[in-house]
Amino acid sequence: MVALKRLNSLKIKAMKSLLTNSFYIQTLMKIGDSIWPLKIIKYLHMKIKLHAIWLALLLFQFSTAQTKELFGVTSSGGVNNLGTIFKTDINGDNFTVLQELKYKNEGDHPDNIKLCEFNGLLYGTTYKGGKHDNGVIFSYNPITDEYLKLHDFESLSSGDGPYSGLILANNGKMYGTTLYGGLNNLGTLFEYDVVTNTLTKKLDFDGVNMGNMIYANVIQASNGKLYGLTNRGGLNDLGVLYEYDYTTETFSKMIDFDGANYGRSPNILVEVENNVLYGTCASGGINNNGTIFEYNITTNIVTKKFDFAGVTSGSVPILSLMLSSNGSLYGLTRDGGANMRGVLYEYNINTETFTKKMDLSTEIGGTPGGRLLEANNGKFYGLTNLGGLNNKGVVFEFDPITNVYTKKIDFDGVSGSQPNGSFMQATNGKLYATTRGGGLGNSGVLFEYDVQTNFFEKKIDFNYADMGSNFRAGFTKGSSNTLYITSSGGGVYGYGTLLEYHTTDNSLIKKYDFSFDEAPQNSTDASLLYASNNKIYGVSAHYSGGGELFEFDLQTNTYTTKISFNNPVLGQNPTELIEATNGKIYGMTGNGGVNNVGVIFEYDFVNDVYLKLFDFDGTNTGGYPLKALFQASNQKLYGMLPSGGANNLGVLFEFDTATNTFTKKFDFSATNPGNGQASLIEWGTGLLYSFTNSQGYDFGTIFEYNLNTHSYTKKIDFDLISTGYFPQYRFLKTSENKLFGLNRSGGTAGIGGSGVLFEYNPTTNIVLNKLNFSSDFGSQPVGSLVEVLTYPLSTEDNNKLKTIHIFPNPVTDKLMISSKSSETFHIEIYNLLGEQVIYKQNVNNNDELKIAHLNSGLYILKVISKSGNIETIKFIKN
Repeated sequence: MVALKRLNSLKIKAMKSLLTNSFYIQTLMKIGDSIWPLKIIKYLHMKIKLHAIWLALLLFQFSTAQTKELFGVTSSGGVNNLGTIFKTDINGDNFTVLQELKYKNEGDHPDNIKLCEFNGLLYGTTYKGGKHDNGVIFSYNPITDEYLKLHDFESLSSGDGPYSGLILANNGKMYGTTLYGGLNNLGTLFEYDVVTNTLTKKLDFDGVNMGNMIYANVIQASNGKLYGLTNRGGLNDLGVLYEYDYTTETFSKMIDFDGANYGRSPNILVEVENNVLYGTCASGGINNNGTIFEYNITTNIVTKKFDFAGVTSGSVPILSLMLSSNGSLYGLTRDGGANMRGVLYEYNINTETFTKKMDLSTEIGGTPGGRLLEANNGKFYGLTNLGGLNNKGVVFEFDPITNVYTKKIDFDGVSGSQPNGSFMQATNGKLYATTRGGGLGNSGVLFEYDVQTNFFEKKIDFNYADMGSNFRAGFTKGSSNTLYITSSGGGVYGYGTLLEYHTTDNSLIKKYDFSFDEAPQNSTDASLLYASNNKIYGVSAHYSGGGELFEFDLQTNTYTTKISFNNPVLGQNPTELIEATNGKIYGMTGNGGVNNVGVIFEYDFVNDVYLKLFDFDGTNTGGYPLKALFQASNQKLYGMLPSGGANNLGVLFEFDTATNTFTKKFDFSATNPGNGQASLIEWGTGLLYSFTNSQGYDFGTIFEYNLNTHSYTKKIDFDLISTGYFPQYRFLKTSENKLFGLNRSGGTAGIGGSGVLFEYNPTTNIVLNKLNFSSDFGSQPVGSLVEVLTYPLSTEDNNKLKTIHIFPNPVTDKLMISSKSSETFHIEIYNLLGEQVIYKQNVNNNDELKIAHLNSGLYILKVISKSGNIETIKFIKN
């Protein structure tokens, strides 16, 4: 109490001193430096500054109280339905969404689009992706490389699946069509106002009267009206040609295609002269391989001009027709030709002559899906959907004068794959197009191609979940308020990521991108293990082989396979790991072993030694383990199996690591069910708790197993509404002796509910619904919660080590950090507002820290060692 009064007295004295000196300096400044020398003024300024810093040192105190909080994840929900990170307080209240996994460059699979340029920006559509997964409208700035999602298609109000991009009409607005959606789910025609960023649905296609399945976009003819085609619908259900006048908002069906005479499945239009359109049908005609037709707007007459014939002239001409500067039409077929990979052809309008110019092939590129572009150098450029070196499509050039075809670029997956659209040439002279697949998110790319230099550059990866997507297990606790988790998808290779989350500043750091051979959660639901050697251990179930146990070094960000389960006798498909008090890792395998129903194993990471300890037999001892073991206070391991035992409904077992002895403790039955898809926890001494998935009222139960009396007691039946169902992994027992669990489904929304966070009190045998999840802030929680004791910033040293020293203090540009310990540490620096201004990992003894860029003032240096010890030091930046 005396000390507190003394501190308050010092604060008051400091404040008075500061105010007094402030008054003096203001008075002196008014008198002017004609009376007082400049050096005296500067001296007083410095004195004021020192008083201010002294006052700040006394007044600036963060709470030293430690905060207990619960952290967890959801597998879906959030802004892009990729999952969320959340927290509550220690009582399960005050729910907060901390992070949402998100896509970069939202939009999935741009299809048969040709980008549209307006005011220096390129506009396009994606077939899927966006908020409703119905596609988006986007813009791309070639100068700044900025990508913006402008509109999310919604099936009823705007349509679903814009397939062929946008056109810019004479009224300054853009028009396009969707394949599905609208009132009849048969497609729409829409208008997009670039200036107001407003989309207006103009037409709902209905099938018989208007047609449906609109693969082809509209064109604007010289009369100012829009003309388009449908692939199906109309009188014969073989497609229609229609007209839309956006001035009067009038739709007119002009032609019903009939198959043999005109063709069927029309797909593209080109105006060759005023009021004369040419197009192709993908099938129909004499040979049923497609046709070229002419449509006269003035007379409303269709005339078939050519029948494709397969090998000799190609087949399935689809979405590919271009009017060249030489007056002829050029196009591509998707099939036919000598190699059955399509052809490049010319059709002379004046002489009505068809000429096959090239047979496409797998080697040079085949199966094209878009049209040709005549660039300003007079050559044609196009894309094939398949073929080339990697069979993922190519960029090609065709010289109409020399008839020379040149493959220019082979797509390889990362650069994109399966391009299905067409090039456009922007005002900067470069070509731009998209691919349907490939890229970092395997959702397509937008790329640039320079015809002068033959330089290809990927500009945008669509729908790229950089940090990862969709958690399938919960956090593991690291040191110093860090949590670790893996995602099941996303990242550079699309196979998930390893993430580090800092509870103190809500920062999420990607540590590693898993590849095809290193995908720990594509096939297994297992949390990571943060071991006592400060390394991460986990398991993966590969698409080929029996999985592996891996190590991840957090200091070097290095992934190392430690055990490959490629010997069936040793076990295959490992489950979640635990570290026992003896410093060794224990786990089980889902199958393999002598009886091919799984094993218990031990891994000694110090000596890098794997030992199989026990073979399950599938009958008496049970088999096919799915989740982690649990070490009770008696130092023995306990687990549950989903099958085998006396009733073939699984068993609860004990394993003594000291003697390597297996003991079956309980045979589950219909009346006393267990759960091989969960782990156990201990509450009190000798009382194990877990839950079942589908017993009781068919929504699962909570049960207790008493190790002292060897008795099983069903405690609670889950229900659909108040508790939810499908419990996850295991309970969390908090430091305040409370049990919290997550149910993946149910809640107030019933069958369609997104899950529940609940609290169970073993003393009162009451379950409390603490939270109903929803798609907006996270749905379908997975894994189990973790409790974290967070350390708010303080000017007092936490866990005082007295091992860290800094020099000089005050400092101007470089701060030397010395440590009595040889271990590395990471540092955080905060200003007076509590804002983190510097964060640096893997700092070593005598490292220099550059701080010249910081403003003058008082700062707090927080040093966190690998072992989790924390020290805070105050310093002054001049």
